[in-house]
Amino acid sequence: MFLLNSMRKEVSVSKKKRYVLGMTVRSAAYPTNITDTLTNMVSEYEIILDEPHKIWKPKEFVSGNIILRLSRDAYNVAIKFSLINEINLKMSKTTRMISKSQETVTENSAYLYGDESHLLNLTKGEHVFPFKFKLPKHKKSFSSIDFKRGSNEYYIRGFLKAANDVTIQTCEKRISVLVPLDVEKYSNAIKKTMVLQSTFSNASIEDSHIANSHSNENASSFMTKLTKSSSGSSSTKNDNLFTLTDQQPEKMVKVSVNVPHSGFMVGELIPVKVDIKHYKAFNHSAGLIATLTRICRVNGNSKDIPVETFRKDISQTTAPLFIDSESKEASALMYLKVPLDAIATFTALPNYFTFQYYIEVVVNLSKKLTVYTASNEIVGKYLDNSSYTSHQGSILKENFNSLQRNISRIMKDDDEYVKHNDNEIDVSFSDLINVERLKRSKNVTGMSIEIVIGSCRTAKPISPVSSISDEGHVEMPPSIENNEEINDTENYNSLNEWLTAPGHSNEALPTPIYTPNEDIKVNSDKLELEQDRLKELESDPPLF
Repeated sequence: MFLLNSMRKEVSVSKKKRYVLGMTVRSAAYPTNITDTLTNMVSEYEIILDEPHKIWKPKEFVSGNIILRLSRDAYNVAIKFSLINEINLKMSKTTRMISKSQETVTENSAYLYGDESHLLNLTKGEHVFPFKFKLPKHKKSFSSIDFKRGSNEYYIRGFLKAANDVTIQTCEKRISVLVPLDVEKYSNAIKKTMVLQSTFSNASIEDSHIANSHSNENASSFMTKLTKSSSGSSSTKNDNLFTLTDQQPEKMVKVSVNVPHSGFMVGELIPVKVDIKHYKAFNHSAGLIATLTRICRVNGNSKDIPVETFRKDISQTTAPLFIDSESKEASALMYLKVPLDAIATFTALPNYFTFQYYIEVVVNLSKKLTVYTASNEIVGKYLDNSSYTSHQGSILKENFNSLQRNISRIMKDDDEYVKHNDNEIDVSFSDLINVERLKRSKNVTGMSIEIVIGSCRTAKPISPVSSISDEGHVEMPPSIENNEEINDTENYNSLNEWLTAPGHSNEALPTPIYTPNEDIKVNSDKLELEQDRLKELESDPPLF
């Protein structure tokens, strides 16, 4: 008897609540036997979306139903509905302090049935609670991301509530949200120039050691002077390493990389033009390597946990480097492909994780270095004069065969030729060259250019005609995009303000009023039948 009273006292004193997804939630403020009874009543509790496989964008409407099946009558219950945006981080096993971090960014809630202060009853059987809401758009709207070390996810959760705000059971459904990233504003061209020069006038560049930097912004040698020709390119941090000596060098190599703009869409080709000016002839079948790299930085959200950096090479293109003995110059145009499943640039949450993209161009000026792929396949090596002549012949033959294929394709179908792009053939997505290891080799240098990968590119608006005639004037209505920019931030102060009633849309037009035309006279059905019968009679009956 004493043990039972002490247990009851402990239950009544404790006020803490524990929320566990997909399980029965018990609270000390509610009797355990009644909680178990309500839980046993629920035989089915799930969320069904009208479009379960759709990728949603902000300001779009999401609709569906919450299905609740009860085995008996339930009393004093309510249905709560929430849209939750959560960020999850999985730290490395080597870190001892935090193994997993979770934080709720935004949460919008509404009651579909009942209220916190007004509980209702439900009868035995199946109950359907339809819902429809508009995805909010504000500064904390981020796209859904799910990778190995973390995620940014959106959930729709339904709570079956009892008295004292006790959660009896929950159900949830994950939805995919895409916040468009427009790359039109990243249309400025980027040009980077790198100068390699020997500190000794009589030393050749092949005899000098090139120490590559391991930073993500630029990877160049200690004999390299890096200049920038656009505001979009990053500045050099180690300026003291690029100071020139008073002695004028006689041997110099100048490398310039040009990118038409710094923003590209998913699925687009990235043209990379490389111009090289050498002091002597040089030939290498794998002299230029362009790589599209994604850098992921995971922050432990704590000063004691270091930032972890992960690199992934997405696509790569290799081009030969042939420097003419007369002009001492070479130029190459390479293409990189952004895969369709690439994650857009994400830098909105630097305290958690970021995704950034770089174009890394590596220049191989070594005569002794043979380039291999990850599977140890030979990509290219240095070519002497005899090898260069035979290699040039094979290139001319390959170009002639490619020209014949293009001409036959043009004769066959013009549309098919336009849609086909031969530049994608040279892009590799697997079995790539390890450029990080290659940059540590002697006489190899390179540079990196940061770009932005987005999901859309808005066309530039056409300037409207100011006037049609001397007297006429054209007034353009306000654009929808400007209105959306004004109302981008939506604040939902009320609990049910963000939830839209089923079947209701703010953009729906009012129903027009029917006004009958009184001038039209309609005959009765009996009179129409008599007129049809008279028409079937003969107009001039025979005389007897």
